[in-house]
Amino acid sequence: MSVHLRIGDVIEDNIWGGTSHSVHELLHSDNLTVCPIQHTNRFCYIKNLAYYDRMIGRLPAHIRRAVLIAGAHVPRNYRRSSEYIRGAPKCGVPA
Repeated sequence: MSVHLRIGDVIEDNIWGGTSHSVHELLHSDNLTVCPIQHTNRFCYIKNLAYYDRMIGRLPAHIRRAVLIAGAHVPRNYRRSSEYIRGAPKCGVPA
């Protein structure tokens, strides 16, 4: 299975409030949304770990591995995106 992580401008720039929150908040807040259309979760670009945990729970039992996919279309420093990517694999892993 592959999982596409939306990174880049929505986390690095203040598009739809992406940079008004820390990366920790983006990963861990249950009531935070970074969406082009406010209060429309279907169109939210940045998902928190709870979202990915819920999706993992819906997968068939035979799926044991996922590949994270992310990319950028312009070269630059993606520090915040890198933090988000490093945090994403923590989902589904017992504390």
